[in-house]
Amino acid sequence: MLTCYTGMLFVALVFIPHPIPVACVTVAMVSVVVGITGLMQFWGVTLSAITTIQIIIGVGICVSFTVHMSHAFMTATGRNRNDRVAAALEKVRRNACVTLERRGVDFQPDFRWP
Repeated sequence: MLTCYTGMLFVALVFIPHPIPVACVTVAMVSVVVGITGLMQFWGVTLSAITTIQIIIGVGICVSFTVHMSHAFMTATGRNRNDRVAAALEKVRRNACVTLERRGVDFQPDFRWP
């Protein structure tokens, strides 16, 4: 498992030029793996091909969101951090809606950012 963490850390360091988002991605990845494997132990689920795929999907979704959110924040413009966070959330939300609509999910958000 340490090899997987090291590999993901190396990939994050290559593609993300700032150390803070790399740290966020690493913490998110470790958190998801520990959470999933802890719940598997609690529920008595053994490690098999199906559960391994679920762990990989969980880590993939977590890393994808963290990377997209940190990239959107680092490239956003604004007067302060709050403006940059709002711009990043709006950008990530729009991309998520487009992805869901391409997959045939009828998704219309009922909220608007101020």
